[in-house]
Amino acid sequence: MLGIGVSFDKGDSWQTTFGLPSWEIGDFAFHPTNPNIVWAATMSGPCKSDDAPEFGAIWESTDGGETWSYVITLGGSRYNGKIS
Repeated sequence: MLGIGVSFDKGDSWQTTFGLPSWEIGDFAFHPTNPNIVWAATMSGPCKSDDAPEFGAIWESTDGGETWSYVITLGGSRYNGKIS
């Protein structure tokens, strides 16, 4: 499994997520009152495209981590993968 996995049964089984083309996850941040909103900082990925950068990006999920959307690129290959 590449990137982030999600479990809906307290970790008994895991599924791959959709929309997050990255190998290295540097950090997570969770919304303080809505558990379905989570952000992930990526450090690298398997490929680069116009809408999914290879290095240093922030991604957002609004469904508890099941799917992800690209938010912004931060710092290119020098980005350390931290959100805060």
